[in-house]
Amino acid sequence: MRKIYFIDLFCGAGGVTSGIHRARYNGQQFVQVIACVNHDPLAIASHEENHPEVLQARMLIEASYGAIFEQKESEIA
Repeated sequence: MRKIYFIDLFCGAGGVTSGIHRARYNGQQFVQVIACVNHDPLAIASHEENHPEVLQARMLIEASYGAIFEQKESEIA
């Protein structure tokens, strides 16, 4: 059986990763989470504790909502 590799975006503490890890087809695991991404260091720490076999990544979000709205104001109005 062909294996599916999955990256869990916005992973939080790892609920989706846990579900995918438990997924089976005819009793065999067919999908594997290989990496996860989140912006919250506490979520990443929790995910890492729950799923140490998964590569953890942290997104750094630098933009503020105000700057985004100022930039897009002409398109919104």
